[in-house]
Amino acid sequence: MTSTTSAQELDALLTPAEVSHYLGVPVGTLANWRYQSRGPAFLRVGRHVRYRTEDLAAWVQAQLAENLSRPPDTVGHARSGRHLRSTAR
Repeated sequence: MTSTTSAQELDALLTPAEVSHYLGVPVGTLANWRYQSRGPAFLRVGRHVRYRTEDLAAWVQAQLAENLSRPPDTVGHARSGRHLRSTAR
């Protein structure tokens, strides 16, 4: 930190638990995304994983833009291989 940079100018770094809570996904999902080079950008502070708020905000915005550019899924769960079956015989 330079003498002209105050502690107030630094953004807090978020823990995986905080990001997990914010996104509503399990901490393990964040770990998988890191392993797969997906998800929000992160950094390591020693052996600890941390997220910058601006990187998280940019990633969320990119997800929104990506989802808005896709056509709606009109087939429902057919993509995942699950099909609804009629119970009438």
